[in-house]
Formats: sequence, C-alpha cells, structure tokens
Amino acid sequence: MCITVVMYHTRVGGGESSWIFVSFAPIIGSGVLVFALISGYFMINKSYPSILKLFLTIVFYLTVIIFINLIIESLFFGKIEGFNKTEWLYNYGTINMWYIWTLLFVYILSIPVNYFLKRTNIWYSLFVIVACYATFYGVIRHLEYFKNFSINNIFYLNIIYMTGAWLKLHSHKLMYKNNDLLYIASLVWIPLAMIINIFLFIIIPGKTSYLFGNNNPSSIFTAVSIFHIFSKFKIKENKIINILGKLSIPIYFINYSFIKIFLLFVSNVTANNDLAFILLTSLVFSISFLFALILFWPMEKIINYLNNFIISVIIKCKKFIYIKK
Repeated sequence: MCITVVMYHTRVGGGESSWIFVSFAPIIGSGVLVFALISGYFMINKSYPSILKLFLTIVFYLTVIIFINLIIESLFFGKIEGFNKTEWLYNYGTINMWYIWTLLFVYILSIPVNYFLKRTNIWYSLFVIVACYATFYGVIRHLEYFKNFSINNIFYLNIIYMTGAWLKLHSHKLMYKNNDLLYIASLVWIPLAMIINIFLFIIIPGKTSYLFGNNNPSSIFTAVSIFHIFSKFKIKENKIINILGKLSIPIYFINYSFIKIFLLFVSNVTANNDLAFILLTSLVFSISFLFALILFWPMEKIINYLNNFIISVIIKCKKFIYIKK
C-alpha cells in the first residue's frame, strides 16, 4: 500500500485530472487507512503497545527528514516555489507525518479501546464505532482536521484502529450459508467505486474525485474491502516480506520531500497529465525506496539499541525502588 500513499501525494501538478488517478482514486485514498486497520487487527490481542519504540522511530526519522530537507532547500533555494519561505521546512518536513504522530496517541489509547472491544458484543461495538465516525464526519472534521497535530486526527484514526480490531474479533461471524458476506461485498464494492468515480468525473465538471480522501465513508469501505480481501490470502511470513513491510515507514516519511523537485523535471518533459502522473509517481517512489533502504538498517539498529537500553534502565529502577516480597 506504500505506492498508494505516494500516489496520494503525487497527484499535485495536474495528477488529479489524469484518467489513471481518477480511475484508481478510491484505492489511492484508502492507503493510510489500510495501515491503520492493520494496526488494530494485529494489536487487539496484545497486552501493551510498543509505544516507546514508535516514539523513538518518530524522533529519529523526523531528525533525518529535517536534515534532508535542509540540504534540498539549500540546493534548490529560489528555483522552486515555496523553497524560499520559512514555513517550507515545517510543512514538507512534518505535514505528511500526521499519521505517525497520531499513531503514537492511538497506541496509548489502544489499552482502554482493546479492553472495551473484547468485552462487548459484535453489534454494540459496531454501533459505537459507527456513532463515533458519524460524530467525526458531521462535526469534528470541520474544525481543524487538516492541521498536523490536531485532536481530530487522533479521534479519526482511533476509529479506524477500532474498525481493524473489530474485524479481527468478528469478521468470521459475517457468514451466510458458509459464504463470507464481507468478502463478497468487498469484491463488489471496489470495482463499483471505481466505476462510480469515473462516471462522476465525466458528468460533473470541476470536481476531480468524489470517492477520494482520507476521511470520507467510501474510503473506509474501500480500505476495509482491500484489507479483507488480502486477509484471505495465506501469505507466509518470510525475510523479504518482513523487510518490505518495515520499509513502509521510511518510505512514508521521506516521499513528500522529493515531490516538488521531480515535479519541476516532469513538467519540462511532458504536458500530458497521465504520463506526468505515472512519471512523477515512479520517480518519487524509486528515490524514496532507495533512501529507505539506505536508512533502514542503521536506523533500525540505533532504535532497537536505545529501546532495549531504556527498557533495561526502567527494569533496574523498578528493582531498586520496589521492595521484594
């Protein structure tokens, strides 16, 4: 799903008007939500989340991204619109990281959330999730959803986390005569959403995509559909899959920083929106993947070392403070 996150960002510069983007917009808009569903699905049965390690990951990657952005800004100062403004470093260094910052708070909230979901029945817990989303969609999102560190992001992503956890606990119960109803609905919904989006793009001018975005209902349905379909594949864990999965975090962190640079190049190569969108996405994803490969192993070692060191210090402090019975 990393490629969908990159495509979400590379739609700038005419990409939203390309037929490729319009056709796949419902899927592109659901990438981040799938990651949140995965978090809920796999963390519902854990007694505590890896909050410390996530915090260290945020701090270290944020430091690296700011450093990279400072280099980029010094090289392209005055050549690209926005690079000579003070707020550029803040916006391009952190704005795409709202998901990672929010996930930290979602992990903290996961302890009471997991407790609630495991002790309520299928329909009551679903009602609570839907009611929370209706509150978000009707009221809270209109306040300050698009700001980096807004409470709205925490509230919304927590709802998606709850949805993933709910799927883990109850999706196997959605059966009728040995037919998985959610699986059937998922297979129908994804192509239907793509067709509807193309149709609306054709008949209603001025609006590039109605079924696109992080927070609309269709994106949630699409994310659930994608996740549930892939959960049916019995993919065995191996070293390559694990590494590719771990690379998703640095790719997510880094990709936004390179978009305007490559957009400058792409705009000089072609004026065709479809070709420009494909070219920009390919370039940004490739360079982000390369940087992720370079950064992954040293960052992983540093973060793991510090995580283990801090945990060992905490354990020693507990042993020193508390009296043995």
